[in-house]
Amino acid sequence: MPGFTEHWGGRARFVIFDSCFGGGEGFRAALEAWRADPHRPARLHYIALADGALPGFMRMPQDDAHVTLDLLCAPIDTALAQLDARLDAVRLHGAAHLGTNFVRGLARLSVPGTLLWADAVAPALRDALAGAGFGFDSSGSRAIFATRKPVAPRAEPAERRALVIGAGVAGSAACERLCARGWQVTSSSWCCGTFTICRNCGRR
Repeated sequence: MPGFTEHWGGRARFVIFDSCFGGGEGFRAALEAWRADPHRPARLHYIALADGALPGFMRMPQDDAHVTLDLLCAPIDTALAQLDARLDAVRLHGAAHLGTNFVRGLARLSVPGTLLWADAVAPALRDALAGAGFGFDSSGSRAIFATRKPVAPRAEPAERRALVIGAGVAGSAACERLCARGWQVTSSSWCCGTFTICRNCGRR
């Protein structure tokens, strides 16, 4: 990862936004660094723009419940406008075609200290980012966000639980989709006059 790991020590969670998921190289690098760091945050949340035939939001299930991967299939300005998150780090790469319309949305989701790493940023985009509060270092590829506006404390996400009755095809499909969206799901079936708890497939 491009210098993000030095910023996440001791945090409860660390949220990274990636402007281009591509083949997932950035996510795999972040995951590897997170696993290898004894001072890593308790949770890693990776949000990335991805190419897709159908626009929308996809939460990709992970083996580790402390890791969340969300893929957004939408133009960057649309995705940021609909996103509800506090970004701790931002990767902007392949930025030549991004324009500048997304900058206000990115600043809305950033907090003081948000780290931005940018690859091959055009002068117009760098100026727009600087005007929104991102202060670049001498390399021109790394910036820290600062703002005088008050920032509300980060709220802990509410735990969402569901009980799915019936362990057949429909019930299993409902469990899979709810789990993919971060719900704690328990599935049960009716057998011999009693409910039998089959499984708990919660992911966050």
